[in-house]
Amino acid sequence: AATATAGRLKAAFKSDKNITYLQSAIQRAPEPDPTLHRSLAKAQYMQRQVDAARASFERAWQLDPKDASVAADLARIHAQHGDPALARAWAERAVELDPKNAAARGILDAGH
Repeated sequence: AATATAGRLKAAFKSDKNITYLQSAIQRAPEPDPTLHRSLAKAQYMQRQVDAARASFERAWQLDPKDASVAADLARIHAQHGDPALARAWAERAVELDPKNAAARGILDAGH
């Protein structure tokens, strides 16, 4: 069910309604779902809610600390918003988990 929900939500990140829907889905979920938190983070970031997106990505990471894509997303946020030390730390985590993660490698190659 969570996979189907995530699939429907992927196409609709550009509206505040989606953020509200995801927040509601997170509260209704019978157990914490890192996919919902990751989807919420992406929707928040698309709406330029950077602090909220960072917090949602961090929650997704807490729920699934082996998700290299979440680590790479956190690296990107920190790189784009002026914290190269944290960008590098998150990118290194992502590459440890997935040596082929292009986003994280790009951040490391850029000197963050």
